[in-house]
Amino acid sequence: MHSESYIIVPRKIVLKNIDWTAVKSMGRNDECVCGSGKRSKSCHPRIEQNSFVGNLWKKYRTFDAKIREIVEKENISFICKKGCANCCCDYFYVSPLEYFIIKEYLLTCSPEIFEKTKVRGAWQLQQLKELYPAEWKRLVSTASLDDSFQDHAVIPDGARFFDCPFLCETERICKVYEVRPFICRLFGISSVYSMCRKLQKKQRSRFLLFSQKRKHFVDVAYDSEMQNDVDIFWVNGTQRCTRPYPLFYFLANDNDYEKIFEAALCSQEAFIKAEFQS
Repeated sequence: MHSESYIIVPRKIVLKNIDWTAVKSMGRNDECVCGSGKRSKSCHPRIEQNSFVGNLWKKYRTFDAKIREIVEKENISFICKKGCANCCCDYFYVSPLEYFIIKEYLLTCSPEIFEKTKVRGAWQLQQLKELYPAEWKRLVSTASLDDSFQDHAVIPDGARFFDCPFLCETERICKVYEVRPFICRLFGISSVYSMCRKLQKKQRSRFLLFSQKRKHFVDVAYDSEMQNDVDIFWVNGTQRCTRPYPLFYFLANDNDYEKIFEAALCSQEAFIKAEFQS
């Protein structure tokens, strides 16, 4: 079945059996975990070698490398273009670690942008309280993790929300693209996160990775290992999960997360203690 130059049925490619933290561990005099080529002590000196934030950097780099391999092997090109930002006004949650890596990145590179974005986040949380009071109550409550994923029971699918607080309002580009959360990396290449309104309006396939020559879409799936130590952790043999929130919620309540943020930059034991045992 064809729709203009597109073939609707995607080919599924699964990312599995991958060592997500295969990027070499780096000492303070070695290359920084972010991949800048600088020494760690001159780039991101606050990140300890085997911290959860450091390992998340490694996962991001490994994921991006695997996607580049797929792009080259399958002759794929992105339909998403710079400045589109259609997916940047959705309502979505991220894990605390995904927020912490953004915070550390901005405090290192552009602390003034982080402070301005905190103000924007606080304003967005107040707007949520006025527009969707039921969702605001869920965010500030001690709801169970299962309840915390029921946001679209309160905010309808397709409802346009605020721009992501980290989206540049003039150029429509991400200010934290290098450390954008997994949901942003997966949007358009995984069927779970491929609800692009632009493509839906044109009644084309939901999948945004496509081949110009072969005219086929690719749906990238992944195994649960990718989420380990991002929002799922093993504590004394028991699986524990951190509670996700919208980015603007973390920004508005940043001071409340300072202790856990500092722990996430240090040892894994420090983070586990601060997040689950304090």
